[in-house]
Amino acid sequence: MKKKLLLSIITMLICAQTLPNTHKEYADRFVASYIQNAQGELKCEPEDINIILNFLHFAYERSQSTMHAQLQTLAAVSATWCLWQNVAETRRNPSIDVPYIFDESAYLNLMQTAITAQKYHETVGITYAKALESILKERTVGNHIVVLAIEEIREHVRAAVVSSLTNVNEHITTLLEWATNKDFGISEEEIEQRDMLNYIASYIPVIATYSFVAMDKASLQASEDGWKILRKMQELTNVVWKTIETTRSACLRALYNKIYEIAQNQELTEDDMHIIFDQDGCIEKEQQEQFLPQLAKTYLF
Repeated sequence: MKKKLLLSIITMLICAQTLPNTHKEYADRFVASYIQNAQGELKCEPEDINIILNFLHFAYERSQSTMHAQLQTLAAVSATWCLWQNVAETRRNPSIDVPYIFDESAYLNLMQTAITAQKYHETVGITYAKALESILKERTVGNHIVVLAIEEIREHVRAAVVSSLTNVNEHITTLLEWATNKDFGISEEEIEQRDMLNYIASYIPVIATYSFVAMDKASLQASEDGWKILRKMQELTNVVWKTIETTRSACLRALYNKIYEIAQNQELTEDDMHIIFDQDGCIEKEQQEQFLPQLAKTYLF
């Protein structure tokens, strides 16, 4: 419980790094440089706006789906480990109750949710990569203005992420030191990347000296201790990635909404606002049937 509280505090610190005003100010500067002048006149073609919005849309979806997929798959792995522990306990002594009670329907739903999240994350990731390839490498869509605009966005987002990571790293280091002293159950040995082979090898003398029952008990303890370490490592890794993706998606969302609003005010038609990329790259114009969303979706994780 205390460990969850610690991670919740770190998560709040992450959110504090993504200041809305900062992203809004950058969006205003970007629009003034590439999209619309002070008199309200477009500085680029509607097609260019559509390409930039497509890039922002898929970049944003990629960040959001990354956070969602990581949370869902970690939950699925945790549940599966509990199921494995039930098998191990029953193998050792079938007469005792298993340590974890499972609702089969809930477990299967958890697995399906994780699989769905992973597949969507993969689809969005491939589409994002294809969009970048089409714009920056193959130059099959867009022009030098679009290329410059997207390269600037990527550089800005990268700088914002680095800044957030630097700030959050200071908080994490301080909190972990405090947590160690406050008995949160996170020892310095667990925080360091422990050599798991040496850790498991420490149980070999038990296996060689005692009975199979003792061996199994030692093995289960090694499994449980190893999982706790792995779980804590993954939770801290997720904190880092949540920092990255929260910062990235906040910046992308501010840009997307600002540019989309301009497109509406300029009375761009729906034909100017199609989704133009999929997993294979550019969609043929006559097959571009899906419109860009009015607002980038908001996810609550």
